[in-house]
Amino acid sequence: MNDHIYHPDYVKDLFNRMSSSYERMNYLTSFGFSIRWRKQFLSACKQTYQPIEIIDLLTGMGETWGLIKQRWPQSKLTALDFSEGMLRYANQKSEARFGGQVTVLQEDILKNKLPSNHFDLVTCAFGLKTFDEEQLHILASETQRILKPGGQFSFVKVSKPRPVMLQVL
Repeated sequence: MNDHIYHPDYVKDLFNRMSSSYERMNYLTSFGFSIRWRKQFLSACKQTYQPIEIIDLLTGMGETWGLIKQRWPQSKLTALDFSEGMLRYANQKSEARFGGQVTVLQEDILKNKLPSNHFDLVTCAFGLKTFDEEQLHILASETQRILKPGGQFSFVKVSKPRPVMLQVL
């Protein structure tokens, strides 16, 4: 596999270029399952109506925000991504659908200025595919660093299924 496909500049350029059609194509190529998968990965975390701090990493265009706000209506939501193109649409969505209540940050999660022990919940939907093994370790360390003690996290990714051998008797 080519290592350059995980280089941050390559990934950023790719998402900048496809930002105008990403949300629609994600829905179509998953046959609509992307919405169900987002609901499922969020349902793994404890629901509360208390004020909590949530960060949605690799937020893209904010496709998960509506589900986050349904499940945690009193949450203060921060969204982080490094693609200007994706965040252009995310900022528009924050204004139009959430009254500008989503704090949108343009940063690279692997090199960020987020506060330590700050978030009650860290989410990430479908962004893990952009990282190699070393970057995934950095992401895990950063998630642990920004998460409050006792906090929760939930990540979801689409992966290629591994073949399973069945034995018929």
